[in-house]
Amino acid sequence: MTRLLNRYALPWLALLLAGLAIDAGADISNEAKPDRIYDVEIILFRNEAVPRGRETVLPTPSPELPKGSFDFTNPASTARAAKAGFLPLAEEQLQLQAERKRLDQSRRYRVLLHFGWRQPGLAAKDARAIRVRGGRFYDDSYASIDEALRGNPAEPDDQGKARPQQGLFELEGWIRVSLSRYLHTEANLVLREPASEEQRMQSRDSLQSGALDDLRQKLLINYPLKEKRRMRSKRLHYLDHPEYGMLVLITPYQPAAEKSSNANNETAAPTAGQ
Repeated sequence: MTRLLNRYALPWLALLLAGLAIDAGADISNEAKPDRIYDVEIILFRNEAVPRGRETVLPTPSPELPKGSFDFTNPASTARAAKAGFLPLAEEQLQLQAERKRLDQSRRYRVLLHFGWRQPGLAAKDARAIRVRGGRFYDDSYASIDEALRGNPAEPDDQGKARPQQGLFELEGWIRVSLSRYLHTEANLVLREPASEEQRMQSRDSLQSGALDDLRQKLLINYPLKEKRRMRSKRLHYLDHPEYGMLVLITPYQPAAEKSSNANNETAAPTAGQ
């Protein structure tokens, strides 16, 4: 999906972010340190320059939240996350402020979500997903294509328990960072967009079940972004879709006390000839 570039997306974004990518610093062979802690920062943004309502969009379900995921908008889930070493980052801890500012100043892009968290470097089998929700909020006058695809089941919480649907976010899904030999970022997201009449008819024809015939609300279709990418720490990465994109920065976390100790050791080290 990340190679579905079009003339509305990458050239302008490349110019927008020119010179802002963070240097990789350490060699990639030093990535895999299982005791290391990482800060993960994400910016998700909408490409407003793409013409709306013309393209064919196949009915795609919203991603299911993996069991054991964390939701930093939920206090109980945030408390469980803290016990596992996952902590949300405060705004002042986010490093991509310049990139965020440039996106905000551009009429071609709209930031959907900018957030981050701290986590241990975990193997894929132990890694936890972080729930993602952002952008505009659609009230009950809208209905997701999920209602036709899955019979409108109750939405699961971060522990897999069903709860009633209460509106829909423009952006939804999850992101998971794991560590094997290298860092890996996995994203499973959908961007919801009100369907044009033509797209609604296309969805009805694709389903061939009459599931949309009785739907009185305005239909939201899903644009999926599903990707797993190997990444380098301290380097800005970009995952894209013609409709939206994601910036990812993963930085090894070093506690202040450790930083101070390293600085003192460097200062005290003897120079050549002493």
